[in-house]
Amino acid sequence: MEFKKEGLYSGKLIKREQPISFWINARKIKAFEGDTILSALLAAGIDSAGQLHDEPIALDPGLALCVFPCAHSDDPRFALPINRTKAVAGMELVTPAHSLVSSLIQKFRLAGFAANMLGKTRHSLGHNPGARMALFDPWIHLDASERQNVDLVVVGGGVAGMSAALKAAEKGLRVALIERRQVLGGDALFFGSTEGEKRPEDFIGDLKTRIDEKAGVLVFTGTVALSLAEGVVRAHQVYDETGVVATRLIEFDSENVIIAAGTFERLPVFPGNRLPGVIGSRTAFHLAAYYGVWRGNSAAFCTVSSAATRVALLAADLGIKITKLADGRANPKSRFFEFAKAYGVLLATGTQVVR
Repeated sequence: MEFKKEGLYSGKLIKREQPISFWINARKIKAFEGDTILSALLAAGIDSAGQLHDEPIALDPGLALCVFPCAHSDDPRFALPINRTKAVAGMELVTPAHSLVSSLIQKFRLAGFAANMLGKTRHSLGHNPGARMALFDPWIHLDASERQNVDLVVVGGGVAGMSAALKAAEKGLRVALIERRQVLGGDALFFGSTEGEKRPEDFIGDLKTRIDEKAGVLVFTGTVALSLAEGVVRAHQVYDETGVVATRLIEFDSENVIIAAGTFERLPVFPGNRLPGVIGSRTAFHLAAYYGVWRGNSAAFCTVSSAATRVALLAADLGIKITKLADGRANPKSRFFEFAKAYGVLLATGTQVVR
């Protein structure tokens, strides 16, 4: 489902007045300016990376899947992570040649059209998630193409990382601020604010404005820190250079590093937790808020988080049917939980997912 209304789930990074299209495995994907490859694929109904042990594996940021330009297939220097790479009009991409479908497509372009016509890859990229190329970043051992000398590296562009970088710059330090997403702000929007607090949108905007005005802060979005050793931080960045997507490995020379990456969402372990349609609440929130995409017309929520309950309520406001809200806590106390009762959402406390 694609949200088109104004509000938190409207897709703040995409420009609906600028539709584009690109190709992946010889399949045409429609998108908007501002989409990532991942968000465009999900909006197009492709929700599976492929099959592992005869079971479909969900396509989402938790799966480190890369694609390659057709002209440089399987060359690690050109690998593009789908969750950090901007969709560019006209780009032609293929998945790594570790499955029968992707191998045939790379050798014979018409094989891609045939697979699509037969419905073999309608909801899947036809990739083999168990292949080595899917489990490890293919650029991990490449030589750095750029070196930066800074006084401080801050890993994580959330509110904590932004504040740390700003404070250091105000003390006269030259700072590199590294953020894996396309925008700064981290998960502040996801957690929201309590009554009487400043809105996350407001204080994120204020920090961003102050950082933009500080010449001493170098911001690297779409960038993941790979390693830290002997005063050197190695990082991989995807960036847009005059309409062409490119990548580079950067080494930051610095004796001072602040890790402000926050927490990473991990799905509970139960049979079926990687099936298409199973998604973490933070991932679902960011896809909707930044790209206007929600997977499916209904959702069941299984959580122990008040913030996740808020995600459900925001979805319900836009027409998503919330079939059940299961909370692992025996007696959750949250204004959002009380709102869910008022919405008439079927509630189940003290409940965990087992399958």
